[in-house]
Amino acid sequence: MPRIQVGEVNLNYDIAGKGEPLLMIMGLGASSAAWDPELIAELARTFRVITFDNRGTGQSDKPDAPYSIEMFADDAAGLLTKLDVPRAHIFGVSMGGMITQEFGLRPQREPRRSRSDARPPAGSIRYRRRPNRSRFSRRRARASRRRK
Repeated sequence: MPRIQVGEVNLNYDIAGKGEPLLMIMGLGASSAAWDPELIAELARTFRVITFDNRGTGQSDKPDAPYSIEMFADDAAGLLTKLDVPRAHIFGVSMGGMITQEFGLRPQREPRRSRSDARPPAGSIRYRRRPNRSRFSRRRARASRRRK
């Protein structure tokens, strides 16, 4: 995989396929090697797939400093700039999804389309799964409470 200087770090990246660019951002602590090779190959049939190691992972530099989602989004935007990619589809999982969301907040780097899976773990206080109730069953439950 080639390396490219983005800001103060060297990022390890790879490109597969031809077509519209698709930047794939991996989650916390995982390198781009964590992507399923079959997924990359399938996406590369339609897209120019760009994978990279976030700072602190894989073959990218590991500066001894605190990291932030904003910093990772800056790295992703800088990578696209260095690769001369003005707009790209962006796909992120876990922390990569949070980076994708932060990236989308930048007016100068509006993604073509982004998909992310960035939610807190199921046991988190902030995230409680509600029982799946249809609108009809909720109305019926409220009506029966009123009758009592």
